[in-house]
Amino acid sequence: MVPPFRIAGLLAALVGPLALASCSSSGPSAAQILANTKTAVTNASAVHYVDVTTVSGTTNSESVTGSLSATQALATLVVNKSPTLQVVLAGTTLYLQTTSTAVLEKNLGLSATQATAAVNTWISIVPADAAYNTVLSSISIASEVSGFYPDPSKATIGTTRTVHGISVTPITSVSTSSGTTKETTLFVDPKTSLPVGGTIVGTKGKVKEQKVGAFTHWNKPFSVTPPTPSTTLSSLLAS
Repeated sequence: MVPPFRIAGLLAALVGPLALASCSSSGPSAAQILANTKTAVTNASAVHYVDVTTVSGTTNSESVTGSLSATQALATLVVNKSPTLQVVLAGTTLYLQTTSTAVLEKNLGLSATQATAAVNTWISIVPADAAYNTVLSSISIASEVSGFYPDPSKATIGTTRTVHGISVTPITSVSTSSGTTKETTLFVDPKTSLPVGGTIVGTKGKVKEQKVGAFTHWNKPFSVTPPTPSTTLSSLLAS
């Protein structure tokens, strides 16, 4: 439900050239490390994250910040420094607020007239609503991390480095398609198999799009407060 252009900035420490090296025969392969990471992420109960996207030669930027768990979540999308979308999960009820009529029409099924009236309104969404699973899946831990997974078939292990005070193993894959080179790196804590951060750099000619993410507070509980007032999605659809 969040637009495909999603990336944000206090994470410059994650960015930089990586010295790639073959993994030691005595240690796990890059594919094995990624498999272990996916299992650890699947089993994780909570995470706080920030991811930022920028495009060279422009002022375009996007940032997504939030905290996620199975029963509570808070995520905020900021586009070009303007808050655009917020999603809250409190128990089994979702709450969504956005400045975009397109988000309301495409993801919640509102008509153009209904969407215009619902802009900047907190909308509550329950499991009985058709849009519920679409919105819920967009704020899962797995969906937030998934974009940073390198291709296991092309992944290599980089030199150990320190990110946010944690010694991590960089796993990187590079691919080229239609003149665009994409380099994806995930920084994995070998003690927990959980990611600490990641980068995606796409380059085509002189244009570079860069996405940087940080993942912290793994498995640490947090709480959210349901926003008020709110309007039910069902009432909007019936209006």
